[in-house]
Parts: sequence; structure tokens; C-alpha cells
Amino acid sequence: GKSQQLGKCQDNFTSELSDLRAKLRESKLHLDKVKAEGRNLSDELEYQKRETANVQASVDGLENRNNNLNKNIAELQLQLSKVLEENKSLNDTFRGLDPNEIDAR
Repeated sequence: GKSQQLGKCQDNFTSELSDLRAKLRESKLHLDKVKAEGRNLSDELEYQKRETANVQASVDGLENRNNNLNKNIAELQLQLSKVLEENKSLNDTFRGLDPNEIDAR
């Protein structure tokens, strides 16, 4: 009876042990999957960071171009107002002249 009981115990132990081994294998597989997902997420995050940096660089470039254009526009407006002033003063000069004198020139 005792050896039969012992045999049964050993069988139970062996079967529990193989169950635990199977669970361990499953856990390892799951862990590997989680690690792989973690790596993918990390890669994705790096990619997103690079994309964000590229977009930021583009935005900075556009802002610089915009600032330069605004400076150019301001300079052109200044030149235009000078030209208009010169034009007005020339008109005033011509207005003061005798029309016959203008034709003679």
C-alpha cells in the first residue's frame, strides 16, 4: 500500500512539475513578446522624436524666411516713400517753372 501511495505521490509531483514547466515556457514566450513590443514602441518613439525635430526645423526655417521677407518689405516701403517724396518735390519744381522753359529743356 505504501509503495503504491508513494508512486501516486511521485506521479502527482511529476505531473505538477511538467505543468509548472509548461507555465514557465508560456511565461517566457509572453515575456519575449512584451520585450519585442517594448522595443517597437521605443523605436516608434525615437522616430516620432526625429519627425518632431524635422518639423520644428522646417517651422524655424519658415519663420526665418518670413522675418527676412518682412524686413525686405519694410525696406521696399521705405524706398518707395523716398521715391514718392522725390517725385512730389520734382512735381513741385516743375509746377513752379514756366511751361515754355520745360519744353526747351
